[in-house]
Formats: sequence, C-alpha cells, structure tokens
Amino acid sequence: MPISATGNKRSTQGRQAGFTLLELLFVLVIVGLSGALVINNVGRLAGRSSELAQLDAIVHELKRARVQAILSGLPNRVELQYAAGALVPARQGQAPMQLPARFSLKASDPAGLPIEAQGIVFYPDGSATQALFQLSTPSHGSYEIRVHGLSGRVESRPVAAS
Repeated sequence: MPISATGNKRSTQGRQAGFTLLELLFVLVIVGLSGALVINNVGRLAGRSSELAQLDAIVHELKRARVQAILSGLPNRVELQYAAGALVPARQGQAPMQLPARFSLKASDPAGLPIEAQGIVFYPDGSATQALFQLSTPSHGSYEIRVHGLSGRVESRPVAAS
C-alpha cells in the first residue's frame, strides 16, 4: 500500500481517476468562448463577401458594356443614377442594376458639385468617357470605381478611411 509524504497510508482503491466538475466547467467555458468568436468572425466574413460581390457585379457590368461597344462597333452608354443607386444600361431589354438598400453610389467630382446622374459612354475603339465614383457599403467602408478615358479600363480599389 502506498505511503504519502506525511507517512499516512493512502488507499488508491477508493479514488477513481478522471476530471473534476470544476475542470469540466472550465473546459466548457473555453469551448463556448471559442465558438462565439468563430461565429462572430464567420458572420463578418459573410457580410464582407456579399459587399465584394456587389462591387464585382458593378465592375463586371461596366466591363461588359465596354466589350459590347468594341464588338458591335457602336458606342454603348451606361447611366449611373446616384440618388436611385442604380446602373442603367442603354440597351433595350436590359434591366437596370439596382443596389441593395444599404449600399449607395456617390459621385467623386473634383469641383464638389452635386451630380444626380452620370453617363459613361464606351466607344468602339475601347476608350470611354472618364468617370470616378464611390460605392459605399454598410459595414466595410467605400470602394472607388474608376473608368479611364483613354483606355476605357475599369478598376476598383478600397478608399482609405479618413
């Protein structure tokens, strides 16, 4: 029979090996907190993903209008309606691209003048009328969308928070 440091005889038969209730509760608290953090981050990533999908849809629509102008040999116009939050293609039968409720488009006019609508015309040689505007998203700030006049290239980038 084992003897403890104080010299008393200890019985190992009465005590079972395992975890105490306090240890199990401690582990459950850690697992619960970890789960809450994971769920929070997954929700945030899902929101960011939908915002980036909306940005990609706008850029794709503008690029598609450019390609159509090149292929058809005719100018192609897309109107940006800032107040309505919509892109309206000039083609017949094409429905306007309406932004979700909490998204907004804002013109980036260097003169600071209010712009209600702006038309972007893509020409058969690949060039376009120059445009610069912002897409404001519900939770992740703004993205700048630029149409270069000479090349007709459409690009987007995040706007630094000020």
